[in-house]
Amino acid sequence: MVKKPSVIVAGVLVLALVIYLLIPQDERLIRRHLSSFADTLDVEKDETIISAALAAKSAAGYFVPDAVIHVGNPVPDLSGRKAITQAAIQGRQMLQAADFDFRDLTVEFKSDTLADVLLTATATFTTTAGETDYHVREMRITLRKVEGDWSISQVETVKTLE
Repeated sequence: MVKKPSVIVAGVLVLALVIYLLIPQDERLIRRHLSSFADTLDVEKDETIISAALAAKSAAGYFVPDAVIHVGNPVPDLSGRKAITQAAIQGRQMLQAADFDFRDLTVEFKSDTLADVLLTATATFTTTAGETDYHVREMRITLRKVEGDWSISQVETVKTLE
């Protein structure tokens, strides 16, 4: 005969597992969001102007309307989704191909609706002139939860000791 306490404990554990699997955790959502964002930034070889504009608009969709970007050369400070979209279109037109990756993500929640992510951003660019360049930067990305979805509100370069 099975004792009632063991059945109750087993039931609670199963319920906890179901809740864990069915309710997405914010950190998992943020990691997925940033991974998808990095994929959106990639530039495929021989990208058309129309697909570049659509990709830039899609990338800008990861930001809140009043987002700001402060990453330094060669990117000017940007404020607002419209400025981010325009800069993304211009940047994509100068590239033949690009591959972005975010590594070593550390998520720190400032509140239920605000999170900072420290990460290493890597990018390999091939310009329209055929030159290839590789960049690595430490970044801080601040995300804000708006209506249940995490969106980027600020991107900045983290100054590192050299």
